[in-house]
Formats: sequence, structure tokens, C-alpha cells
Amino acid sequence: MVLFLPLALAACGTPRVLELSAAPKAEVAATVQIYVATTREVSAQPVYFSGERGPKLSFARLDITVPLTHKSGNLELPDSGPGDPAKHFTATNLQKLDLAPIVSDVRKELQRRPASQRDVLVFVHGYNTNFADSVYRFAQIVYDSGFKGVPVLFTWPSRGQLLAYPYDRESAFYSRDFLEGESARHRQRSRPVAHGYPGPFDGHAADAGDAPAGRDPRRRCLRR
Repeated sequence: MVLFLPLALAACGTPRVLELSAAPKAEVAATVQIYVATTREVSAQPVYFSGERGPKLSFARLDITVPLTHKSGNLELPDSGPGDPAKHFTATNLQKLDLAPIVSDVRKELQRRPASQRDVLVFVHGYNTNFADSVYRFAQIVYDSGFKGVPVLFTWPSRGQLLAYPYDRESAFYSRDFLEGESARHRQRSRPVAHGYPGPFDGHAADAGDAPAGRDPRRRCLRR
């Protein structure tokens, strides 16, 4: 199952980064593992992937913990600096990988799940969103929705600045070709759905109005 949920995320103040922290199991409700495909330029930690356009797709796998005090619908993050795993969503691991290991990992994750959970959820954010913000928001969506399949984040080079819309728009068009190229490889196994963001990715998505009667069009998909 592949679901595209483009979503505009607000960003203000000091740009958020991914500062890795240790999170004792007793302090967290769950750990969300996310696979990443991105057209962002590779950067040093704690940024990892910047708002500039990269020459090719890059890939990563990361773990985000959910705090025990989390309330559904909220995204608990610190105002600045490393978060407290007991109170905030926290990044505990990030590993940059090549395409082959990512594909192999995703296939293994799908195969070890029951047939009813062999789904892939692909998240595409909106403009004004840096890498860290997209990761944390996606982790919150995955956890709150109760999704049991494999989460994949497609993050394109938004600069995460309110007044950088023209740059972001061009970055989205730039990234659409990469997204379409990868999706074409797996068209037999997946079908994308766009929802909620009228932008460059709309032409790539199927019409959510074709969803079966009685079923949420945002969850329309083609099962593997």
C-alpha cells in the first residue's frame, strides 16, 4: 500500500536539526523506524540533509522515539537543543545508505509482517519544511494513525523558510522527476495517492475520488 500525503508544515525561528540522543526504553512509548529517499543535498550532522538540491537521490534509515507523555495529534518537541525522550519525540539513530540496502531492508520488513500489514506508506511534505521537521511530523503521523506497514519519507529540498516559496516550488518540480522515476520501477506493486497539497506532485498522483465506496480516499492503494 502506498499513500502520498503531501502536507505543508510551518517552520519558524531557529531551524530544527536532528540531534541524536539515547532513549531508555522505560521512557518511551514506541520507536518509529523510517526509511528516507531525498533529493536534498547531503550535509554534515546534525543537519544531515540540507535545503539545497542534491544531484541524485540519497537514502537513509532512522529511528524516532515517541514519548510516554505523547497526546495524539500533538508533536512534542523542545524549543531548542536536544529533547528529553520522556517528553519529546527524539531521534536516536540515523544511517545513510545506498539504494540497494534500502530496497533490501524494505522488502525484508514487508515479508516479516502479516499479509494484512504488508503496506508502504510514502509521505511527501509541503513547502517551508526542513528535513528534521519532516521526519518528526511523519513519525507522529505514523504512530498516531496506528500504521503497521513500512513508513517511507520522500523529502525534497525545501529551505524551510516562509519567504522561500519560489525556490521551494522549483525544488518540488525538480524532485518530481526523481519521484516519478522511482515509482515507475515499482508500478506493478504500488500506486501513489496525493492528498491535501495542490502542487507539482499532483500530476503524479491518482484521483482520490476513485476510492471504493465507504473507504477513505486517502487510504486508497494497490496492495503488494
